[in-house]
Amino acid sequence: MTKREIAGRYTLEAWQRLQARVDKIRSNSKATLRFEKLPTLEELETKYINAVMQVCNGNKVHASHILGITDRTLRNRLDK
Repeated sequence: MTKREIAGRYTLEAWQRLQARVDKIRSNSKATLRFEKLPTLEELETKYINAVMQVCNGNKVHASHILGITDRTLRNRLDK
């Protein structure tokens, strides 16, 4: 399995977990739905970038190619 496939699999698994949470909320039969704390887009981005960096053993050039962003953009997002 390539590093790109591993990163894609991580994304799929994260999406499936999020979808399961959304389905759980939708299936709630009470009049007022109880929403669980969903992660922000920034939190998801940070977790995903960190996961890709881990797969790439910290190699920013490879990670940026997998993420589809430039090396400079990756550096800026890591500096946040």
